[in-house]
Amino acid sequence: MRDLNRAASPPRKGPPSEQTDEAPGLIDKDRVDVEREIPAEDNQPIEGAEPHQRPDPPAFED
Repeated sequence: MRDLNRAASPPRKGPPSEQTDEAPGLIDKDRVDVEREIPAEDNQPIEGAEPHQRPDPPAFED
């Protein structure tokens, strides 16, 4: 039986890094729009369960 804990992994190209996932040049390259907390006039509310629509939690018997 093979020992699965000793499976070979590919060699690393360098030591682990604490940097971001993308290269620094790519992070600042593209500008993005930031969402604002001010709702637009035509925004529709997100459907969800209102507190009075939620079923009662199950009652556990002792």
